[in-house]
Amino acid sequence: MRDRMRALAAVVALGLAMAVAPVAVAADVSLTVVPDQTEVPPGGQVEFSALFLLPAETVTVESLTSAALGDLTDPGNPGLESTTCDLPVVVGPDDSFGAYDFGCTYVVRFDGAPGARPDTVTAVVRRASASEVTVTATADVTVSADVGALVGRVTDDVTGAPVDGVRVLAWGPAGSSRGDTTDASGHYGFSGLVPGAYRLHAGNLVELVPSEYAPEWYRDRADAATADTVAVVGGETSSADLALALGGRITGRVTDAATGTPVEGADVSHRDAVLGGPMGGHGTDATGRYTVAGLPSGTFEVCASLPGYRSACVTGVDVTVRETTAGVDLLLVRESAARLTVAVEVVGEAFLGGPVTARILVGNVGAEAVTDVVVDPESEGCSAAVSAPVVVVGDADDVLEPGESWAYTCGRPSVVVGVVRVQVTATAPGGVPVEADGHLVFELADPVTVTVTPSATSVLAGAVVDWAIDLRNVGPYPMVGAAAEARVLYPDWTGPVPYADADGPEPLDGDADAVLEPGEVWRFALSLPVMVPGSYLDVAARAAPAASPGTGLAFTGRSAVIVVTAVPDGTELPDTGAPGHLRALVPVGLGLVLGGAGLVVVARRWRSTA
Repeated sequence: MRDRMRALAAVVALGLAMAVAPVAVAADVSLTVVPDQTEVPPGGQVEFSALFLLPAETVTVESLTSAALGDLTDPGNPGLESTTCDLPVVVGPDDSFGAYDFGCTYVVRFDGAPGARPDTVTAVVRRASASEVTVTATADVTVSADVGALVGRVTDDVTGAPVDGVRVLAWGPAGSSRGDTTDASGHYGFSGLVPGAYRLHAGNLVELVPSEYAPEWYRDRADAATADTVAVVGGETSSADLALALGGRITGRVTDAATGTPVEGADVSHRDAVLGGPMGGHGTDATGRYTVAGLPSGTFEVCASLPGYRSACVTGVDVTVRETTAGVDLLLVRESAARLTVAVEVVGEAFLGGPVTARILVGNVGAEAVTDVVVDPESEGCSAAVSAPVVVVGDADDVLEPGESWAYTCGRPSVVVGVVRVQVTATAPGGVPVEADGHLVFELADPVTVTVTPSATSVLAGAVVDWAIDLRNVGPYPMVGAAAEARVLYPDWTGPVPYADADGPEPLDGDADAVLEPGEVWRFALSLPVMVPGSYLDVAARAAPAASPGTGLAFTGRSAVIVVTAVPDGTELPDTGAPGHLRALVPVGLGLVLGGAGLVVVARRWRSTA
């Protein structure tokens, strides 16, 4: 049998198969025959699985016959390529699926011209009461010239001996793939393939079945991109043989780092750039020894893990096919019974761009004391300067006992990301390292508020509005480089947007130097036209903390919505002489507003008559 896993998959597919193919039922006993494929080329092979749905009792299957092939349990049946149907057999219900799978599969080769190949399969079942039940099922396959087959053999590249139990994968057109496992004679096969070019790979990539042979692509190519392809032609059977080399081996020993004693039952895994990984399943024996076999030539990372220990890895392990790389030993460090917790909080209010102080609380919630406690800050929000610990719970020695907690503080002069992240390391008895980390994401208040006041709240469309933009320093530190720019936005507007840099600043509260001190207010001014109802001014302001002028901060603000009234026909707007003011507007079907800074498209189109 080429792939025993098909029988198990067929159990899962039972309900679907019964819905697709008619199933004859006698009393409460039913039979279904599931083919692994329903369309094959001339000469293609199909594996059938016979399955029962039976009452909740133990029964005996006495016989299984085919109208076209005869006795399906006879290994000498000339119509069969192979069979595993060994009868009579006592079977019972499968609690997982409610089906009886007694491992009965048979393989048929479909020679001859294309066409349907219906068959009727009959089973005789004897119940516990000694009564017999006869049930039948259909087994349909279509021989088609529109599909092809691919068969071959996998052998040892030195001895030529067949290689059993190796997975062969075929990748075809449009990303299709098929898999098969070699039998005792090394044969594999795929039937019902869409015509096209196929790439073949042999080897147990995920090691569902251990193999001593190194995986490789057809004709010993390095990868899928360079692998030779095999052409599959509709109505024909192509062939491709693969010769595998005995893979390289890695051997070594896993021991306890503190005691030097062997570690039994550790899982050893490996990975590399070609196979990926990690791929495990290599356990250590009572002496701590392990063997990883079936590897291609390359450089590997080998890791060992076991609950109660920290994982350990060795990198740069070179492997060559047919050879053994020995002495790759790994030391496992026991996990400590000590457990640390880390909590972080911000002291006081934190302003964007300003200083922040963080309090870090480290507690020992484990069963062992720790020493050499180190708080290592990471990322933004905390500088490398960490204070000495302050005892919160416990005594004032250098040992953090179970149940005790210590507090640390650290700061940063200028924070633009509201995150404090720290890592804590310590040492448990026996030199075992202990680690914990904690983080805090917090809100940063803006040190500058932006207030926007228009000179009018109700205007005619196209009128220029004077805008006052006030920046107030509400934070605890001075700001430099304050400036503002603005644009007029309209609901659902898709055209060009009027914008300008604001003039100023004019100090309203405080002195007239270049520093916006805490509590001071600076005013900026600009003029921009308003054309559409619902217009408002959107402001982008900027400044930087005086202690860190390179840290530019952004602040935003917006005005209340301005009520805009359409201009009556023939109405002239007064000329104030200010840039951007309009002289006279006359409604037309298509036009532009003429402004001091250029032409601006408006929602209601106008043309200047001046």
